[in-house]
Amino acid sequence: HSSTSTSLNPLLVRIHTFLKTMKSDLYTFEGTAAEPVNLIYFDIPGKAEGIRLALYHSKINFVDSRFSSREVFTQQKQSGAFPYGQVPCLLLPDKTCLVQSAAIMRFIGKNGCLYPTDPVHACQVDAAVDHVEDVFLGHTVTLYKERFGFNFLNDSPQHVDVVRKELNEVVIPRHLGNIEKGLSDNDSCPWLVGRDEPSIADFVLVPRLVKLRDGTLQGIDADILNSFPKILRLMKAFYSLPPVMEFTAERERRKVAKEKS
Repeated sequence: HSSTSTSLNPLLVRIHTFLKTMKSDLYTFEGTAAEPVNLIYFDIPGKAEGIRLALYHSKINFVDSRFSSREVFTQQKQSGAFPYGQVPCLLLPDKTCLVQSAAIMRFIGKNGCLYPTDPVHACQVDAAVDHVEDVFLGHTVTLYKERFGFNFLNDSPQHVDVVRKELNEVVIPRHLGNIEKGLSDNDSCPWLVGRDEPSIADFVLVPRLVKLRDGTLQGIDADILNSFPKILRLMKAFYSLPPVMEFTAERERRKVAKEKS
């Protein structure tokens, strides 16, 4: 059973052992005495950034735990510490280990008013979340070839270049165009699926869009979003949310303080 105590579950014993070696930051909120959940990921934004922001926005006490190196993650993965061998992983106070970023987001959304209670609206939010994966999946395959069975591409970098060119010029713009069409023309309603408030879909999409703009996604033009004004409006609205601004500033403050100490 997923909530078995650490004394009976070797997997959880391993998790708790290596947690002591990780970089970690605790975020708690006034009026919330609940024991914090523990988010486990790399020391990068990646798929955990939206989760971090959603936890903070929802005022859910949490520890942001980050691997000190890729090698540490690989060691823990090989030891069987994570279900499906993947992170992010959200460790609950009762020792339940939640994985898969979309599932984690739904869990947070249901506990933090970022997920609709109406089943039709919830399905629309789920569809928007799933579409985010469509936007980035092709490029993800070019980065993690072995994971998807494309090992042979390691010997054919020219083929990877061809794929990324198609992704940059056709595939990703097509998906972004579908998102653009689904956004409201009303500036007071910038969120995905026509909602008048953000949902987990916005928290999944927007932090990943940042990767498109910072020029670090190999083979993808840094100005690829410039043709999609409503998506840019969505990003501006998201990073203007007070909890998002507060978390970003607090994390930077802690980073500077650690560098000085």
